[in-house]
Amino acid sequence: DGIRDSSVTGVQTCALPIYDGLRTMAAFELEFIAFRESFSEARLRGYHGLTPVGLPIPLSYLSYNAHQQAPLMDEVIRRLDLAGIPWDGWNDEAAPGQIELNFRPADAVTACDHLVRARAIIRETAFDLGCSVTFMAKPNPEYGNGTHVHHSIWRGEQNLMAHEPSRM
Repeated sequence: DGIRDSSVTGVQTCALPIYDGLRTMAAFELEFIAFRESFSEARLRGYHGLTPVGLPIPLSYLSYNAHQQAPLMDEVIRRLDLAGIPWDGWNDEAAPGQIELNFRPADAVTACDHLVRARAIIRETAFDLGCSVTFMAKPNPEYGNGTHVHHSIWRGEQNLMAHEPSRM
């Protein structure tokens, strides 16, 4: 079960066990940009000229901006934990103020549910802390946000897509 009326993912995922006991797993990487301005201030500015949390220059995959992003992310992580949404880690991404949050693998429908709930938690946390975030694919001409998904197919405890047999 677990199929929702409009869930193509659910229908496809639930069909897999028919084929020799296979199941899918998915893990998402969610990118977003955090700004110092509140959502109200961002709206007043037409979402232009906002101040990224961290240096206004690209410093991808470093921890340089982490101390400035930590107040937001510490609270996001606390709320994800309270909501029972398993995550792996987060890091400063390529764009100024950009953060990537990585989630632990789950069955495909659960992974999708975690992603939708996490986006709401991130927005609510930013609102409560007086800052703002965007998940827009291309919030400015230079940089964009993405949501990357890693899929795997499993039979029992064996990942059939791994080069070397791996266990969960």
